[in-house]
Order: sequence, then C-alpha cells, then structure tokens
Amino acid sequence: MNRPLFLNSLLVIIMSMIPKAYANDLYTIYQQALAYDAELAQANAERRAVYFDKIAARGALLPQMNVRYSTSNVETELAGNPLANSQQRVDASYDLTSLEFTASTALWDLSSWYKFQVAVSSDEQAEYQLTLAEQDLMLRVSDGYFDYLRAQRQLQTAVNQTEAVERSLELAQQRFIAGAGNQADVEEAKARFDSARVNQLNQQVAVQIAEEAIMSLTGQAVPQLADLQPEMQTVKLLPSRVDQWVELGLARSAVLAAARSQQKQQKMQRNSVFAKVSPNVQLFANYSDSSQPPFTASTDTADVTSQQIGISVTMPLLAGGNLYGSARASTKRLVAAEQNVLQQERQIQQDIRSLFYRVTTDSETIRARGQSVISASTALTAVEQGYQAGARNIVELFDAQTVVFQAERDYDIARYDYVLNLLRLKARAGVLVSDDLQQINTWLEQ
Repeated sequence: MNRPLFLNSLLVIIMSMIPKAYANDLYTIYQQALAYDAELAQANAERRAVYFDKIAARGALLPQMNVRYSTSNVETELAGNPLANSQQRVDASYDLTSLEFTASTALWDLSSWYKFQVAVSSDEQAEYQLTLAEQDLMLRVSDGYFDYLRAQRQLQTAVNQTEAVERSLELAQQRFIAGAGNQADVEEAKARFDSARVNQLNQQVAVQIAEEAIMSLTGQAVPQLADLQPEMQTVKLLPSRVDQWVELGLARSAVLAAARSQQKQQKMQRNSVFAKVSPNVQLFANYSDSSQPPFTASTDTADVTSQQIGISVTMPLLAGGNLYGSARASTKRLVAAEQNVLQQERQIQQDIRSLFYRVTTDSETIRARGQSVISASTALTAVEQGYQAGARNIVELFDAQTVVFQAERDYDIARYDYVLNLLRLKARAGVLVSDDLQQINTWLEQ
C-alpha cells in the first residue's frame, strides 16, 4: 500500500470522527463573514456617503447666512494740498473695520428642489444596494459552505472507492495465487487502483480550494463544518405556486427596487435640467457696519451702518446650447433607466420561475437518489456474492462498487443543491434574510 495515500485516507476518516460539538455551522460562518467581508463594508460606506450627499443637496433649499469681518490699517502721504495751493506735507494714519451679515433663502428654486429629489432617489437606491450586498453575502457564504461540504463528500467517495479497489486488488492477487483467478483480473484491479488514486489526489486539491474560498470570506481557518442531517426533509414551498413567487419578486426584489429608484433619479435629474429655465427667486437681507476713510487729514474716520432686505429674481436667457444639450442627454438617460426596469422585471420573472422549478425538482431528486442508494447497495451485495462464487468477474464488481459510491455521493449533492437553490429563490424574490440561514442550521447535524 502506498504510504501517503494511507495517511490521506486516515486523515479523512479522523475528520469524519470529530465530534460535531466542535463543528461550525452555517450561521456561525455567516457571522464571521459579516465582520470581515470587504464587499459588505464597502457597501456600508457607500450607503453612508450617499446619505450625506442628500443632506448636502437639501442645504440649497434652506436659509443661508454668512458673516464677514475685516480690519486694516491705512497710512497715506500727501506731498501737498492742491486744493489749498500749499506745499505743506500731510501724513495720515487710520484704521478701517467692516462687519457684514448676509442672509438669503429660496422662495422659488425648482432646479435645486429637483436636485434634492435626485439625492433622495440616490439615497433610496443606495439602501437597496446595501440590501443586495447583504443578501449577496448570505449567498456567497452558503455557496462556500456547501461547496466545501460537496468537495469533502467527493473526497470521501474517492477514498472509499480507492480502499474498495485496493481490497479487490488484494483479493484478486490471492485468488490468482490460489489458482482460482487469472492475471487479467489482477491487471484490471491495478489499473482501477491507479485511477482511483489519481481521482483522490484531485479531490484533495478541490477540498483545499474550497477551504481557501471560505477563508477569503471569514479571514479564519476553516474548522470542521456541520453537515446536513441524514434524515433531513425538504419543506413545502410557501407560496406554493410559481406565479405567486413571481408576484412576490416583482414587489420585493431589491434588484428591481434599485432599478426603479434609478429611474426616479433620472426623472428628477431631467426635471432639474428643465427647471433651469424657470425663474429663481431669492429673499435676501444684509446688514453692514463699517468705517470709511476720512475726508481730510483733520477729520476722523466715519462710521457707516446700512441695512438691506429685498427679493432677487434671476432667469437665464442664453446659455450657448448648454441647457438644450443637457435636457436632451437627461431625457435619453431616463429612457435608458426605464428600459433597465423592464429588463430587470423580465429577468426576475425568468429567474424566479427557473429557480422555483429547480427547487421542486430537487425535492423529487432527493427522494429518487435515496432510493437509488438502496437499490445500488442491494445490487452490490449480489455481485459480491456472485464474485465469491466465481459467477461474476472483477470488472462487474468494480462497476457495482462505483455505482454505490456515486449513488451515495449524488444523494448528498442533491441535498446541497436543494438548499442552495432554495436560498437563491428567496434572494431573487427579495425575501432572503439571516433567519433563513438559522433555519438551515436546524437541518445540520448538532
């Protein structure tokens, strides 16, 4: 027996014997990913940034106030006084101060109002995008979790098949030595054994790749993961009809909601451009207290106070084609956003129907796979007995063993596919939440 292969087989067996109390479940992995995942952290940061953009856009509609204060020292030299027809040198030095308050508020500013509505729609879209990021993380964690279990199951199948072929090889050699077998059976067993070893090595690499995928989500080493319970039962879909799921998706899908928010955003952006040709009415007030330069060297600076309140109206008359070009561009972007909503609606309907049929088919597949395991095991027993009696050859024995191992593997993989497709269906319909992962936890071995 090849020593490294034996060690690898022993490792798989030891891992399967680890008490499940030390295994991590799906929700635990998800909690680790929540604290580590960079994509979700980026979505959270972008969500907050857009929220503050909305606050900034609202500021254009609220009262504005500024204060300005200045002080300066002035020194002048006058060589003569032309008015007095004198050559007397006159020097002057004085301080000037100025304090000014200005305030204004919009009475009619449609452009700024629509810009604020653009920011509101952007804020809504960012909220939906964050929901999508959260649901995407749930799916990425679930995919990584069950892909890892799938890879382990493939490895276990490869180990079982290698050990079974090795036992058959030893039996074929013993039968050949005893004169009850032939050299062809021995060579066939060697070829099958070498092929099984290669497959096992490939499956070991697949497990390592799946482990790296989970580590990229959590930043932690992957412990033993809890597998699905052997007696796990599929659940009845609620709602039970595909058209009800489609209606649910059209009403709850975060993808569609984000597209609709983008459409609203483009509509408000178009309105903002058109509103630039409307009057802009501002109420303003001004108060100033400043000192003025003296009239002559013998006088002091004068203190001047002024107050002003009024209404200003501005309206563009000519912009060199800027408004026309912006209006046409914003109109086309609105059309593109409307078409995107239609495309998302159609895609969601298609995806939900496909996933609904997959989930219902997966339920039937699990039951069929379970029955095939029983049938294959029964057939293997018969072939083994026939081989011992000399009525069956070793190729038939290998084939029967392979059928059993593949049936057991396909049964487990069908259950993994069912869980993942169920979560994908809920995500596409917009109803996937973290409680769904906790429900999956109840299906795992404790």
